Amino acid sequence: MEGFGNDTSALSGYTHDLDIPVTISGERHPITKGMKDFMIHDEGYRNLELTSHITPLLSTDHPDCSGTLAWENRFRDSRVVTIVLGHDRQAYDNGSFCQLLENSIGWLAEEGMNPNL
Repeated sequence: MEGFGNDTSALSGYTHDLDIPVTISGERHPITKGMKDFMIHDEGYRNLELTSHITPLLSTDHPDCSGTLAWENRFRDSRVVTIVLGHDRQAYDNGSFCQLLENSIGWLAEEGMNPNL
């Protein structure tokens, strides 16, 4: 699938200790609404296989990372959020990452209260 950094002929992989520039790609989504682009020191994953059914939330142009770092998806009647960041304490000390987690949990928790998903 073009645009998501997939190369099905290569294996996925990771690299430790990267300074990753993060771009908010889902500016209007409740999870990322009001968030600004940020830097994070974390582990980067590359060549992730993503489907066309996702809604990208975070992206990067780091050469050792897949272009999409976080996305939301639906499975049957459920909301799903996937975030590939968050390897260790350095990520959890990042205020933007913590805001992302808080927003994600809030969005997932309100599902039962919102009939329009």
